[in-house]
Amino acid sequence: MNNLPLNKLSLSLFGGALLGAGLLSNPANADVHYEGDIHVLHYLYDSYDYWGDRVGPVYTYGWCTIDLYGITVTEDSTIIFDTLSYNYFAGYMAPKIMLFSGLISHRFSTDNYIAGAYIGPPQGFDTNGSISTADAFMEVFLTRGTYTLAVGTGWFSIDDLAGAPDGDPPFALGVVYHQQHVLPGYSGHYELDILGPVIHPTPGALALIGMAGLLSSRRRR
Repeated sequence: MNNLPLNKLSLSLFGGALLGAGLLSNPANADVHYEGDIHVLHYLYDSYDYWGDRVGPVYTYGWCTIDLYGITVTEDSTIIFDTLSYNYFAGYMAPKIMLFSGLISHRFSTDNYIAGAYIGPPQGFDTNGSISTADAFMEVFLTRGTYTLAVGTGWFSIDDLAGAPDGDPPFALGVVYHQQHVLPGYSGHYELDILGPVIHPTPGALALIGMAGLLSSRRRR
């Protein structure tokens, strides 16, 4: 089943109404799939091609967004988090994922941190066709409850998440890449699969975390 990322305006604006009407949900014990983009809010520098002509950045370094997803685990189980991005899409990144207990959009700390990953399993053992071990993969046993997953470039940390003011979306220094010089180099696309008995959207999660999309869209270059 396909779901949009929480930081998309469509979900931010309409997700709560759909949840209230019982129209937006996935059944228990179902895998979920997301697609999203990490954006460079403020770039610090771009790379050049090998001949010194600036025809478009091969990569862009700067302050990048971090996406947050709220999920509910419906039964004690091993849950797989699998990303797909690196060298797979025209604009891509090296994803990093961090998992926290509870539904939170700020006040991240080591107290609610559970696990994280910035590399994948040996090639051929992923679930989504990654062509690089730079795609983060994580397998974690979780008890029933609510959780927040943060997705960003490979450099973000708990401190970056914790440093965001209340109600403000987190961001961190990072790099996004693209394969064709003619494309803009300011976003990296990714896919995320969560495999196991989970429900998303989690009731209340859109109202809590969805505002990141509204704020992020206003701060983009």
